[in-house]
Amino acid sequence: MNDSGEAAEEPQPTTPQPPRAIEKTPMYTAMNAARYQRQTLIRDIERDQPKLICYVAGNKAAVDRIDTLGFVDMLHNINPGDPIDLLLHTPGGDIDAAEKLITLVRSAAGEDGQLRVIVPDYAKSAGTLMALGANTIVMSDSSELGPIDPQVSSKDGNGSDVVYSVLTYLNAYDAAKKALREAPGVLRIGSPSKNSTPRSCASSSRSGTGRGPSPKICSNGGARISRKSPPN
Repeated sequence: MNDSGEAAEEPQPTTPQPPRAIEKTPMYTAMNAARYQRQTLIRDIERDQPKLICYVAGNKAAVDRIDTLGFVDMLHNINPGDPIDLLLHTPGGDIDAAEKLITLVRSAAGEDGQLRVIVPDYAKSAGTLMALGANTIVMSDSSELGPIDPQVSSKDGNGSDVVYSVLTYLNAYDAAKKALREAPGVLRIGSPSKNSTPRSCASSSRSGTGRGPSPKICSNGGARISRKSPPN
């Protein structure tokens, strides 16, 4: 009882409420409808096929190291050794990043696992290198792979980035090797001295992509190999 003589009301037991389920709002569902549709299609495909992961990039979205997190996320729920399908569509990009990404996928598949790359349209340049890391490449009549010609970035005399084709260096090496066989006593390899004036210079027979200066073979009494100096 309280001070006024009235009986105090006993507290009523509180019924615990079940946790509220988190639901997608109609607006959120509509904004992400394409994503949910893709997820449904992927689940339908995976019923009778290996796990499917997709890497689809536009013309201006190059393969880059920042894609690593996305690949790690896609591979999170794949059990080691499970066969994997990689749907690949890319114009190419960083070859170091491409090697890292395909190595991640191969590691998830395991040494004896099966990795199948599906190219619905094209996988060019670094994308082609990724496709070559698979056990099987699946293509249609309209699918495309590209030539393999890695590019190396370097600084010119002005500090600007210049992209060189690795193929041009390989061609220059082949030409130097041939010249050494033909005249082993007169071949000198290195940069021309300040006092030397090459009488003739012939570019490597294949120029690769043509981006950046090509290595040249210059002769001045003997054969000399040098890289074309960038303009100052």
